[in-house]
Amino acid sequence: DDMRYVDGYEKIVENAFLSHPDADIIIFNLKEKKPTRYIIKKEEKVGYLNYLRYGAARIAVKLKSVRENGIYFDQCFGGGTEHCHGEDNIFLTDCLKAGLKIYAVPVTLAELTEERESTWNAGYDDKFLRDQGALFKAISRKYWKLLCLQDALRRSKRYYGIAWKKAYKKMTGKA
Repeated sequence: DDMRYVDGYEKIVENAFLSHPDADIIIFNLKEKKPTRYIIKKEEKVGYLNYLRYGAARIAVKLKSVRENGIYFDQCFGGGTEHCHGEDNIFLTDCLKAGLKIYAVPVTLAELTEERESTWNAGYDDKFLRDQGALFKAISRKYWKLLCLQDALRRSKRYYGIAWKKAYKKMTGKA
C-alpha cells in the first residue's frame, strides 16, 4: 500500500504509547477514499479473536519488545514472495504467542493513496485462496483447517464469489 503519514504522526505514536505504557504494539486507523479496511471506532485490547483484521501498515511497535522475543516478519509471506499476503498476520500471531500487549486506538496515522495498481493482489483468485490456506497453516498447524473453514464460511460469497465449500477446498489444497 502507498500511504502518506498525517502531519505530526510521530507525536501521535508517541502519545499513544504514553497513554498505554504497557503496550508493546499499537494499531491505528488508516484513512481511505473508499474504506475497505476495518475502522477502529473505540479503543480496545487486541487478542486472538480480533487481530486478523489488522495489516502491517497501521501498526507501531516497540522494537525492544519484538527483538527481545525474537519476533520478525516471515519472509515467505507478503508482496513479492511465494505467498502474496499474511506476513502481518503471522507477525501479530507471534507477538500474541509471546505475550506482548497489543492495543487498537481510534486515531488516524496515515492516508492510503491509490497511486498505482497493487503489486501483490490480483484479486481473490485460486492463488489467493491457496495462500490463505498456507497462512492459516503457518498461524496454527493444529487448527489451520478450522481457520480455513471459518474464513470460507464468512467470506466466500461477499469476497471470494464462490460457494464456501469450494473456497475451503481451495484453501486446504483439495480442489
